[in-house]
Amino acid sequence: MLTPGDPVPLFTEFSLAGQDAPANRGHFPMKRTAALAALFLALVSPAAAQSGCAGAIAQFRAVNEADVKIGHLNKSVHSRIVPDLGRVEATCRAGKDAEATRALAGLKSRFGYR
Repeated sequence: MLTPGDPVPLFTEFSLAGQDAPANRGHFPMKRTAALAALFLALVSPAAAQSGCAGAIAQFRAVNEADVKIGHLNKSVHSRIVPDLGRVEATCRAGKDAEATRALAGLKSRFGYR
C-alpha cells in the first residue's frame, strides 16, 4: 500500500477482462487519469496549458498573423493591432488575468474578431 509522499505510478498492469488483474496495489487511478489528461491537453493544445490570458493572447496573435499572411487583414490594420496587443500582454504578465482578458475582448471587438 502506498503511503503519503510515495510516488504515484502513471501506468500499471491491468487486464481488459479483469480476471488476471493484480489485487489493488494502492494505486490511484483517478490521479493517473488526470495526469494523462493534462499531458494530452498540453501536447494537443499548448495554449490550453498556459494561463487563461496568455493562452488566449497567443491564440489571437496566431490568428492575426495568419490573417496577415493570407491577405485577410490589411497590414496597416495589423500595425494598429500589434501595439494594443502588446499592452494586453503586459497586463497579463503583470498577473492581471481578468483585466487582460477584458482588454483582449475589447481589442477583438474593435477589429471585428470574436
